[in-house]
Amino acid sequence: MMKKSLLTLLVIGSLLSCTEQTPFDITVYETSAAGNSLSQVQVFEQLDSVSTININPDKTYQKITGFGGAFTESSAYLLNNLSKSKRREVLEAISVQMVQIIP
Repeated sequence: MMKKSLLTLLVIGSLLSCTEQTPFDITVYETSAAGNSLSQVQVFEQLDSVSTININPDKTYQKITGFGGAFTESSAYLLNNLSKSKRREVLEAISVQMVQIIP
């Protein structure tokens, strides 16, 4: 009997301690062909309902040619510390990717 009472109290305590999650505070930025370049969007429609994004891999709308990259001083330092054969391997891999991206 004692175990049942203790279990009941634990369940009630757990239920009472549940709190509603607060919504996230978000900031929206937009880059578009209209000339916006990481412009903060001030007015947009906020819905109280949950949005669902469905991805259909069989349907494509545009070709992505790349996501960009950077060769920084730290990248050069790391590349310089590779063995000659590994350095050549990395540079050849980068070159092949560049040739594939640039028509």
